[in-house]
This record gives sequence, C-alpha cells and structure tokens, in this order.
Amino acid sequence: MFSLNFRKTGWLARYLIYRASTPFTGPEPYLEFTGEDFGEEKFDELLYLEVEKNGMFFGCPVISRPVQNLANKLNFPKQQGGTILLYLETLFSIALIENESLTSNLQHATTIPYHNRLLKIILLALRYHIPGIFYRIPEDILLTELLAENETLHGALKQFEEELLDSVTLKGYSSLGNRQNNFAFSKLYFFLLWTRAEAKNDKSEPEAFLEMDKQLREEMILTFAALIWADDYVDSTEQQVIEKYIEQTKLTEAKQNKLNQRILEPVKIEDI
Repeated sequence: MFSLNFRKTGWLARYLIYRASTPFTGPEPYLEFTGEDFGEEKFDELLYLEVEKNGMFFGCPVISRPVQNLANKLNFPKQQGGTILLYLETLFSIALIENESLTSNLQHATTIPYHNRLLKIILLALRYHIPGIFYRIPEDILLTELLAENETLHGALKQFEEELLDSVTLKGYSSLGNRQNNFAFSKLYFFLLWTRAEAKNDKSEPEAFLEMDKQLREEMILTFAALIWADDYVDSTEQQVIEKYIEQTKLTEAKQNKLNQRILEPVKIEDI
C-alpha cells in the first residue's frame, strides 16, 4: 500500500497512487466478455451501457456512496470531486480494458504488467487533455517511482487537474456540487477513439480527434437549436439555456459568438 501524502501531492496524483496499488476490476458490463468474445466491435456498445448506468451520457452523473467516499478520502475538490472521480474511473478503467483487448494478439502483450499499462494510459491522457504542451516523462521507470519523485509528472498532473475542473464540471450551478459539463462524455469518447487508434499502431495525432470533438459539439448545439425552433418561436428561457450550453462547449470565443448569432434565427434540422 502506498502512502497518500496529502501535503506533498495533488489530488490527481493521489488518485493515481491509489490506482497503482488498487487495480481496476473492470466496469460491470465488460466482465462477462473474455478473449475472442470481446472485440472492438463491442466497444461502443459496452461503453454506452456503462455511461448510461453511471449517468455520464446524459450529463447527470450518478455519484454512488463508494465513489463519494473515495473522493473524500483522496481529498478531491469538495463540490466537484464526485463528478471528476467518476470521469477518471470511467476513463482509466475502460481505456485499460480496451487497450488490453486490442494488444492481446501482439507478442508478449499478456505479460505487460498492470503498472506499465496504467502508465501508458496516463501519458496518453496527458497528451490528449493538455495538448500542445510537451513533457519529458520517462517510460522506463516504475510508475510508483514516477508518482513519488518525478516533478515533471507532478507538474503535468497539476495542469490536468485544472483542465478537469474546467471541462468536466460546472461551476456555480448548485451548492450541492457534482454537476457535469454536458460535453464531458464527448471528451471521453474521442479520447477513447484515439487510444484505440494508438493501440493499433495508428499514429494519428490527438489534434485530429480533438477537432472531431469540436465539430460534434457545434452540431449538437445546432440540433438542439433546431428542436427549440420547431414551433418557430424561442422564448427568453430557452434562449438562456442554449446560451449556457454554448458556453459549456469550451469552443473558442469566436466560435461561441458565431453560434450565438446563428441561433437567433430559425434553425432547421435539414440545414444542419
């Protein structure tokens, strides 16, 4: 068991230290599939079952008592910790099991230790969630040593913390906390698409998948706008709601301004 030193590590580092010593058992929908029964054609189906159950797909995270207790134990942010922990648990558990499935036919894949697989997913998550910033983090050092001693990794994890707070949760919406950005699942899904490509030695850059995510967010906003324009009238409440949704896209200010202008006029499904 590794020490969770609250004074010297951030909450994301504490989480990874915890997961280094407590391997995932795998999301429930995945447990009945093994070997040849679990192939890439089932990935999206099983992912949907998981995020439907935990509420991420609908933007309404279901924070179970064990998840909240773990968030408290690891000293996650008080009002947003449950949502962030649920996102991380979903991301890492599914990325690990998909990666193992995709690489199981490669030479020596079955002998790759859990820590090595976890480090691989950590580094991919950093590349995807904080793009454009290069960190020289060695992959030939034990994960436990990196988490204990590597200042570069801890600096990257601190930036990852800020990104999670900004893009996965909502601020100021409820004193109860644990509100999720409506596009958090989109971020998760395109990350998983990229990790699948990486596992198959497709050297696509994360920027290509980030761009697809942005395009989907725009399409989702316009689709929602078409729904509320269905009766050729948008009242002030509907206008405020869709403006909040546009803000949650985290698109550039110019893109958000363009969308805000676009929804002032009737939007039809056939125009999207």
